Amino acid sequence: MAGKARISTQHPLGLAAGAGDVDRVTEVARRRFGGWGGLITGTAEQVAAELTGLAGRGVERFYLQFSDFAAPETLAQFGVEVIPAVRGTGAR
Repeated sequence: MAGKARISTQHPLGLAAGAGDVDRVTEVARRRFGGWGGLITGTAEQVAAELTGLAGRGVERFYLQFSDFAAPETLAQFGVEVIPAVRGTGAR
């Protein structure tokens, strides 16, 4: 926290189904989001590590824009593999 302010952040996100998809997902995310900073891409483990690191620096809430427009399978993967890894850090 910064004083009594709560810290949130907004990021474009490219979540790859597996390690073999990271380059493709990253390229799509870069094309879709252009110069919008703060792009986070990678496997669920990599994305969780990035979000956990930000939570460790005080971020409590994340607003994420998925590069695949939040396809149901991506949201399911995020819910099963990323959220549990980030939960408990104080982030929401």
